[in-house]
Amino acid sequence: MNISGTWKGEYEYEETKDGGSRLVAGTVVHFTMELKQGWFSSVTGTIKEDPDVGFPEEGEIKGKVKGEMFIFEKAMPKMRLTHEKSRKSIDEVAEQFNLVMDTEHAHPKIRHIGDISKDEKTIEGTWLSPEFALGIPGSSQNIGIPKLAGTFKMTRA
Repeated sequence: MNISGTWKGEYEYEETKDGGSRLVAGTVVHFTMELKQGWFSSVTGTIKEDPDVGFPEEGEIKGKVKGEMFIFEKAMPKMRLTHEKSRKSIDEVAEQFNLVMDTEHAHPKIRHIGDISKDEKTIEGTWLSPEFALGIPGSSQNIGIPKLAGTFKMTRA
């Protein structure tokens, strides 16, 4: 299987058991991915999302095709609180709460696993952004970032 090329798709937020994505559950984000499959089925590429509801910055894709599965991570260059409808950056959160902190953080990698159709024209699966805490320097306080999860589907363009 070779998944090199342009893919268009969408991902959707689902409500997690802990309620982490309840504010954005049901939100659909459209994207375009450019993928290149290389040696040993490794895959690299870029992703551009609808900036009104997704990440406005371009991201990187790194993964692997294993049989009929595509397993990859999406790395976005700027940390955003995607569990809020406003998609605030850490800069905006620091300003809102008058926090002095390092705001130059990449977003945690978002893990994806999808099934490639037999005709290699569609991929459907799930994604997960794990829960983590962002420390506030000089303080014992953290900003808790909840786990986010959902589904995705994409079609070869």
